[in-house]
Amino acid sequence: PRPEPVVVGLQQADALARAEEAEDGPPAPAPGGAQPEATPRRGGSRKGRGRKQGRWGQPMTEAETRDAEIALQMQMQEVSRANHRWRVWRRKKQVQENGMLTVWDPIWGEVLLPRFLSEEEETPRRHRQRTCMRVLFTVCPCLVLSCRCLHPYLGRAPSASEIRLAWSRVLFSMSFVIGLLQIALFAFIAGHYGLEPLSVNPMCGPAFPVLDFWGAKNAARIKYWHEWYRLVTPIALHAGWFHLASNIVLQWRLGIVLEVCWGHRNWCVIYWTSGMFASFVGCIFMTDQLSVGSSGALCGLIGAWGPFLLATWNQTLPNDVVARNAQLTHVLLAIVVIIPLSFTPMVDYAAHLSGLAMGAAMSSTMFAGKLQTRNYRLAMRTVGVASLTLLAACSISWFILFT
Repeated sequence: PRPEPVVVGLQQADALARAEEAEDGPPAPAPGGAQPEATPRRGGSRKGRGRKQGRWGQPMTEAETRDAEIALQMQMQEVSRANHRWRVWRRKKQVQENGMLTVWDPIWGEVLLPRFLSEEEETPRRHRQRTCMRVLFTVCPCLVLSCRCLHPYLGRAPSASEIRLAWSRVLFSMSFVIGLLQIALFAFIAGHYGLEPLSVNPMCGPAFPVLDFWGAKNAARIKYWHEWYRLVTPIALHAGWFHLASNIVLQWRLGIVLEVCWGHRNWCVIYWTSGMFASFVGCIFMTDQLSVGSSGALCGLIGAWGPFLLATWNQTLPNDVVARNAQLTHVLLAIVVIIPLSFTPMVDYAAHLSGLAMGAAMSSTMFAGKLQTRNYRLAMRTVGVASLTLLAACSISWFILFT
């Protein structure tokens, strides 16, 4: 059924009544010069004005006043929810009537794509254009909104202020800055040392001794020479241009979205902690191989995405339920794809799987406070802390005793 709008609440009704009384003006004088009876003011005499009246005209106690204020706030919240539901329904109705398809992105907002409802207007060419625009917006929304040549294919072209706001979120994000530093570092190494043939390095990058010199993960150097900085430096290094491009695309597309949702501090804690733990676990299970790349940190972001969605599951607006379900589906598909790809040649499976586990544990600990029930908050944080303790204890013990 169509939701009905709730126009006014209690305070709005009182304000409207006062405004109508002011517009009517003072009452007309009675015949014979007699003055009309004064309308009793709200709140009684001047002496008792401002004191709230309770039942049977008695002054309200402090507890009754507090209960009345709480009840009024609850009524106003219900009015606000009803108005919001009506506005959402009305907007969807208008979009459907105008033949538009709404596509939403957390950073770039909503874009309206034309949807041709009649069979006369629907043609294969227009169908392909609409499908291509939707896929292009999902993969690279900055291209769709920044290129003026693509605006005619949109139902509503974005304003200049909306584009500037979205670009400010992208350019000032830690994910974008870290990606630029990774590109600059690899370009310097490739330009200074050159690239090896694809038969030597299939990733189109420098020689492996060069990566070892610049701080690649090396289990022997970490344990016997105590070069603990090698747990961090592999995140900034990459084996080649192909390796760098795949990680940068994922980091700039998914990483920026999660950073906007989580905040800069939470994102950095999960990113760097997952990356360092992935390098450490790689020293345990792949002791005789060098390892570079930010794949462990990115797997940590994907692993942390799932618990965050579960913690905020009931805090989604009605018009965002479809987007929330789609995000959870993307998380599950990403995990299903990452696990088998981690066991392919020249891939550090230990870093990928340990990054997923550390990201999920960190997210359960950090985002447990977003749950609305106390018992659920306590249970989720307990699981997160227990998982962190177990991962740290097992990995450190194995590294000391058996590596």
